[in-house]
Amino acid sequence: MVRRNTQCTMRIAYLIRWPLPNAQPRVIDAVSRLMAQCTGMGLASRNPSEANAQFVRFTRLMRKATELAAIRCGRLALFLSTLTTMTPRAFRRHLTARMWPWIVLIATLACEPAAGGPSDPLAASHTGLYVAPNGAASGDGTSAKPWDLVTAFNQPVAVQAGDTIWLRGGTYRGVFTSRLTGTASAPIIVRQYPGERAIIDGSVNIDGAYTWYWGFEVANTNTGTQDVMGLDVNAPGAKLINLVVHDHSGNGIGIWEPAPNSEVYGSIVYNNGFRGSSCTNLSDISTCSHGHGIYNQNVTGTRLLGDNIIFNQFGYDIHMYGDVGHEENVTLDGNVIWGVGLGVLGKPGTAPVVGMVVKRNMALKDANQAAFALNGIANGDLQFTDNYVVAGNTKFINWTRLTNTGNAFISHGSLYLTAVPSIYPASPTYVWNTNTYVGQLDGTHPRPFFYPTLAGVDQGIIPIQIWPAASGYDSNSTSLVTADGKPTTNVISVRPNTYEAGRANVVVFNWQHLASVAVDLSGVLKIGDQYVIQNAQDLYGVPTARGTYNGGAVTVPMVAVAPPPPIVGWLNTPPAPSGPGFNVFVVLRTGP
Repeated sequence: MVRRNTQCTMRIAYLIRWPLPNAQPRVIDAVSRLMAQCTGMGLASRNPSEANAQFVRFTRLMRKATELAAIRCGRLALFLSTLTTMTPRAFRRHLTARMWPWIVLIATLACEPAAGGPSDPLAASHTGLYVAPNGAASGDGTSAKPWDLVTAFNQPVAVQAGDTIWLRGGTYRGVFTSRLTGTASAPIIVRQYPGERAIIDGSVNIDGAYTWYWGFEVANTNTGTQDVMGLDVNAPGAKLINLVVHDHSGNGIGIWEPAPNSEVYGSIVYNNGFRGSSCTNLSDISTCSHGHGIYNQNVTGTRLLGDNIIFNQFGYDIHMYGDVGHEENVTLDGNVIWGVGLGVLGKPGTAPVVGMVVKRNMALKDANQAAFALNGIANGDLQFTDNYVVAGNTKFINWTRLTNTGNAFISHGSLYLTAVPSIYPASPTYVWNTNTYVGQLDGTHPRPFFYPTLAGVDQGIIPIQIWPAASGYDSNSTSLVTADGKPTTNVISVRPNTYEAGRANVVVFNWQHLASVAVDLSGVLKIGDQYVIQNAQDLYGVPTARGTYNGGAVTVPMVAVAPPPPIVGWLNTPPAPSGPGFNVFVVLRTGP
């Protein structure tokens, strides 16, 4: 009897997920037969006591089927409405008169939101559909019979807009194409199952719209491949959330013009690309640097690259360029970049860059590197605000409208400005003010030096102390000279994650060379939360700190952590550990 009830429950759960209303007659006929078979509910039954027993059995069956189907409220309502209107009259009279209150109760219980919500990785019950490394095309998407990844990415009929597909822990090897398609208001979510580590060893082409990919790892262990992209995104409304993307021989992530209103958020991206064998000059991208952390192009809608942790690429950390591609309405917000990558390049192809926003990012680059090279021939508008940039230089080239305010330029030898007019563009066309400059003396002059070019004419080298008078800019900015060109007080940034409660990126510039720093996590954790703090360069290793949050600041050790080596090895001298002078951490809530 138990086996029979289980089989009935699973079969009705499958029918509930059928694509209504296209198959209504077939579904209702099947449900009628199943009810008669599984509950003893004959359509012509008139015995009151037997009818009551039938109602109880039906209620239990529907509750279990609803849970198993993991259906959404709208779909349950559609099913019940169809069941009511399409069943034979004799059965419908009993259904509406005696069972409707029970059906309403079942619907109410089934539609209760899960504790924690979809962004909470600690929810006690993970309803949805399932994929596993040992799954099969013959599976049904339940936890007991999961699909393989190829089958799930082809969107079986059971997968509807708004569903969550859980990736169980383990390794999925191969080249995959996802055609999963949700809607703007009900995206499909493909997510790593909480507490497990799911790894796609290969690459993923994303062709289906409005699907979010969340929390898993996309890696490459094949040293024989060259110029293979980790994630290739060509779908509107796609989101890459809190992924770990590394060691791909091409771009880690390529996100292109067919993907408007998409984003890359909270992801950790490292060791992507390769260097040509003829490389002798690291700045010569044609022979040296191939493949970037994120390669971006956008022409319609918007694009967000936000709160990503990006380090040690062979090419650029973020590459925004295309010979015939566009860069329109792109926002870089809250990213942190460091290491041997070539920084951020924003450069037009055949069309000008327009609507670019670069704000609240942090960068650490060598003294001979540009962290941001925002170039072009005839660009549109750029807002460059509230960034913290430690690098050799920053470049602003040929912007029609430019806002450069609230930034900290640390240890810069130079800043480059090229403008089309023959005079410095004034406000509101150019707003260049309220910045902070920290540098060291070069002879008798403090750095940075400014290298302006107006209407194609080189204006010479302008020291910072006469820059405001010469340009009309930076009248309310601050300049600080130190012996080594670095600040004397620490800078700590805490960026709570938009999608996961209890998660945050923490960036520490440890200018004071402290053994540990105090990090205020009151905006991230609640008192009583259990947490771990992982170094972003050792995400799956021993936590830097862990405990139960008691409020206020948490002590975080500042230790040197060797960066993960590329699978092909370092082609030059391995970069030194960034710590203890600089570290990036990820805070993760692990328990209530």
